[in-house]
Amino acid sequence: MKKPKRTYADFPKTTPEKGKTDTMRRYEPVRPRGTTFRMIPFIAILSIILLIIGIIYFIRHSTPFQICEAFIRENQEIRAMVGDVVECDFQLPLEIDAPIGKEVRIRYSFDVKGTRGSTTVNILLLRTGEQWHILSASYRDRQGSLTHLVVNTHLSGEKKVLTPRTGTSEKVGQYLQAGHRFFKQNEFDRAIAEYTRLAEAEPGNYRAYFWRGRAYMKKNLEDQALNDFRKTIELNPHHPDAYNWLGWIYRKKNNCNEAIGCLTKSIELRPDNGWAYYNRGRCYHSLGNTQQALSDFRKSCALGYKSGCHTYESMKKP
Repeated sequence: MKKPKRTYADFPKTTPEKGKTDTMRRYEPVRPRGTTFRMIPFIAILSIILLIIGIIYFIRHSTPFQICEAFIRENQEIRAMVGDVVECDFQLPLEIDAPIGKEVRIRYSFDVKGTRGSTTVNILLLRTGEQWHILSASYRDRQGSLTHLVVNTHLSGEKKVLTPRTGTSEKVGQYLQAGHRFFKQNEFDRAIAEYTRLAEAEPGNYRAYFWRGRAYMKKNLEDQALNDFRKTIELNPHHPDAYNWLGWIYRKKNNCNEAIGCLTKSIELRPDNGWAYYNRGRCYHSLGNTQQALSDFRKSCALGYKSGCHTYESMKKP
């Protein structure tokens, strides 16, 4: 006898929950475990990175760092070696001596890169009260020897205190630092305003006029820049970069005799100034003095100034 065919209605009605079997349970998705614990190393690494970034930001915006940076960018011995300072990065860790209730000393080491080379600069600062002073500074010369830099000094009681060349007061130093900051940000009108405040507060500070002249040049205000560079030379006759800029402006004005005089003085102060030889050569060439022009182009090339090499080679061709 045949069994009756079962229909859908004959099967028991079960819900998915009631119909679970061991086989079904075996293939259930496994819930991940331990995800929070696996994130801990990542969170810790991220926290350390953010902490380091915060420390670097704090140091770079601190008063001691800004004083050191201004000193390095303005020091003539450093500039004579590396050219215009492009990068000024401090090395970690810093050496800090801060006994409770006593003076604070910080020693910085900087990697300084310029347009013509690089060096390492070490600076020791002292904090007395609310004032920071540079106690000593040194740099590595081309032979790797440690060369000490001269900073201005004054005596306080029986103790010698060395102060940076950025001015005799903290406020004056702040004008210079603010001017440099705006200059780097291409806000030349604001930079000029800060350098003007510095000149008014300290009329004998040649840096105020030199950097204001640089800002005027960025705005193509050559006459104002010319006056400021002249004032720089009046206050500091041993400033090769001011003579460079005077030579450049005079050459643009087709006053080659004045330009030659300024560039010659710059070369006397900085004999490895390939740029000055090249531009003096251009002035001699404009005046028809071909032999002297060739001599200057050859010397410029020997000092590594590529434009001098190209010009010298092209003039030698028959």
